[in-house]
Amino acid sequence: MASNSCELEYDYGVAPSLSAQPASFATAITALAGGGQTGAPVLSGIFNRITTVATANDSVILPNATPGVEIYVYNATANSANIFPQSGQSIGVVAVNTARAIAPHVGILFFCTVTGIFDAIVGNATS
Repeated sequence: MASNSCELEYDYGVAPSLSAQPASFATAITALAGGGQTGAPVLSGIFNRITTVATANDSVILPNATPGVEIYVYNATANSANIFPQSGQSIGVVAVNTARAIAPHVGILFFCTVTGIFDAIVGNATS
């Protein structure tokens, strides 16, 4: 009979410490009018839904880029928004403090494996 258990083998006999981020949702985010890094709202959920982008390039900011952090951002508006990293950090290989555009009705998964840098996976949403 098959077992539902799983055995894992670890180097040096020590299991890695795994800690999951608790699910949190920010569902009514208003991007900073006029855009920019200073004064833009910091995304506070694991899952974030931008619901107000009054004009193209209004902005929000990612949390601190610490290894293991994953943030999903969905732009539920008709305008493109800008997502900035924290001051002194970057998104991908672009220059420090440079924004990443998020088109209308698109979701982006940001993840951090190196302190100070978020990488991103872009996906089109269905609605």
